Amino acid sequence: QGKADVFVRATVSNPSPYQGEVVTVTYKLYTSNVYQWQADDVKLPQQTDLWTYRLDDPNAKLKENTETIDGKRYSVYEIYKTAAAPQKSGTLSITPLSLNMTMLTGSGFWATPTEKHIQSNTVTLNVKALPKQGKPDDFSGLVGKFDLTSTLSPTEINVNDAADFTGTLSGKGAIQLADIPEFNFPSSFDVTDPIIDDNVTTSG
Repeated sequence: QGKADVFVRATVSNPSPYQGEVVTVTYKLYTSNVYQWQADDVKLPQQTDLWTYRLDDPNAKLKENTETIDGKRYSVYEIYKTAAAPQKSGTLSITPLSLNMTMLTGSGFWATPTEKHIQSNTVTLNVKALPKQGKPDDFSGLVGKFDLTSTLSPTEINVNDAADFTGTLSGKGAIQLADIPEFNFPSSFDVTDPIIDDNVTTSG
């Protein structure tokens, strides 16, 4: 049996985003010559000036894949994944993810327990400021690709009858940071407070 080798690697989908642009930060555990393992005292990465939204399910069973690095085969587990949107420009650092790992090296009768503290590399973002030319005066800071549509049902009503007006903001980005759009209705209309529904998917 070879010597046990374990480490956590952090990667970012785009290390040089614009301010407000969403990037994905992924943390993977690599193990080689490890029969069984268990992690505890997990300290998740911390950051300032970043909006984050966890993408993985903390209660789901970890899926195992394999990768070969410098001729050595590793079992690979994605242990944490988050979306992050920097809220200011400049250099932003995300602290490492760390954990204590109890593992069995070898297999069967010859398996031996080992404990080890490991942590990932630090993720650094070089965040670019948004261009000033052409910036709208009422720009909210939301970055991404979005569409705003509206519907009215029914479109013809009698006095004192009600109709449903629906405004839908959809797209890709940190949509949870969006301000509720303002719609201006004629003063002769009675308007109730809006009902807000969110439907956020995290694939990709």
